[in-house]
Amino acid sequence: MKPEGDLPMRRVALIYNPASGQFWRPPRTAIERAAGVLRNAGIEVETLETQGAGGAEELAKDAVRQGFDTVIACGGDGTVHEVLQQVVGTDVALGVLPLGTANALAANLGLLLPPVKAMRKLLAARPVRVPVGRISKHRLATSPLLPEWAPTPSFSPGLTPASSGAWATFST
Repeated sequence: MKPEGDLPMRRVALIYNPASGQFWRPPRTAIERAAGVLRNAGIEVETLETQGAGGAEELAKDAVRQGFDTVIACGGDGTVHEVLQQVVGTDVALGVLPLGTANALAANLGLLLPPVKAMRKLLAARPVRVPVGRISKHRLATSPLLPEWAPTPSFSPGLTPASSGAWATFST
């Protein structure tokens, strides 16, 4: 596995949910502007639109298989959650471009910025490995990603560290 901080972006998949959020309409415009920041830096970029529930997870799985070194979840916490399921335990870095309504993880990462500014911040970021937990079959990187019905993680017998030291790499 590559060491922490040694995963520069060269080939990036931007996975976006066209139905996400309420602030960046149309989201395709925000995605293209954000992709332009990466292209201007000489990075190969592919924009991938989800086609419904579970779509971001399938696109992320394909991106990992196709050798992208970074996958950026462009949407809200649901999009981030789906992408996270496929990048945990790989050398693929996960970035977050906040286009959703709440954007809890993006707020925790200091990325609650307009899309172009957030992408510039991601462009300068160095990957950091983050331990993940698991409730049932879902991997979690932060408590705001928990469904509202889930018990508090510190008291949940169902929350365990991911098996075999799984991690997710975030660009922060």
